[in-house]
Amino acid sequence: MQIKTRIVAIVAIAVFVGVSGAAGAQPSRAPGQSFERLFTLPGVQFTEQQQSQAEVLRQELLPKLTANQQAWNELLTEEQRRARREAFEQARRQGKQGRALWQAAEDAVKLSAEQRQQRDDLLRERNALLGQIRS
Repeated sequence: MQIKTRIVAIVAIAVFVGVSGAAGAQPSRAPGQSFERLFTLPGVQFTEQQQSQAEVLRQELLPKLTANQQAWNELLTEEQRRARREAFEQARRQGKQGRALWQAAEDAVKLSAEQRQQRDDLLRERNALLGQIRS
């Protein structure tokens, strides 16, 4: 149980920072590669049983996480991505960090009601998948 909790914490950080990218840039990794770190812990040696459990989870959830990320990547239009990237860069030059930096980039993107609904649905689905890794 402890290992799964640690994996989930690492995954949450990876998903929201490393995968989606703060500036809205597309990931340069192969599909699903970003999610591989969800199933490992650097410096921790898993037993054979733990390795097999992680492999079962990987085979079951990796395609679902990859599909969810692909839908997430396609949510914004090119114009929205550009506005988000420019706002992010400007906020960074202004010295904003953390939540304030993220908020500046997010405010630049004017989501339609349909996009907001899709975003919320994708987040719910991703959280459910990450919950399966935790349990």
